[in-house]
Amino acid sequence: IVLRQVDVGESDRIASLLTAERGRVEARVPRARKGGRRFGGLDLFVLAEVGFAPGRGAPKLSSARILGAFPRIRSDLVRVALASYAAELLQQASVEEHESPELFRLARAALESLDRPEGEEVGGLGWARAFELKLLHVLGVRPRLRRCAVSGRELSGTPGYWSTRLGGVLSGEALQEDPLARPIPDEVLARLDEALRRPLVQQAEVPWTARTAREASSALRDFVAEHVGVRD
Repeated sequence: IVLRQVDVGESDRIASLLTAERGRVEARVPRARKGGRRFGGLDLFVLAEVGFAPGRGAPKLSSARILGAFPRIRSDLVRVALASYAAELLQQASVEEHESPELFRLARAALESLDRPEGEEVGGLGWARAFELKLLHVLGVRPRLRRCAVSGRELSGTPGYWSTRLGGVLSGEALQEDPLARPIPDEVLARLDEALRRPLVQQAEVPWTARTAREASSALRDFVAEHVGVRD
């Protein structure tokens, strides 16, 4: 899956490819900007079967066969923005030459969920929160949403506090463990929990309000920066 492309030299490109077998591969695509047919259709958010030229040094693409272009993503600005955000996070989270089948499956599911028939809602900002949570889950750093990150006890309607450092929601009794933890409404935690449990293709069904979406975005922004990396 093509996450990013950067022009180099007079006609080549460097493509960031997310693969199941080798993790992220930074591959040189020769003469990609010359309009040749050998790599025709290789573009952002495309699923392809690729071959690499033998030899030492940086990987160089020798062939590409397009398996899925997801054209309906490009027909809608919101879908392009969501796919771009997902690709950016995947670029940060993936490791070069490190097998990443779960990360690859998440990336493919993300593109498939955005390649919906024209007019169908994809979930907007709620989709972005769901992707962040699912990415954190794949990386093994999913935040606690319904149980205290310190004691493991279910909050069961008691006030919760959000701690990026300790890994999610805290009960009032555990607040002393992180004085910087801030209150987070139960409604926000409920929406995040539902977004995590639903597939990406169903995110339009999660009932976000403007307020809960704003507070969830603020909480996960810090969490993603801590565990995935600060965005450029």
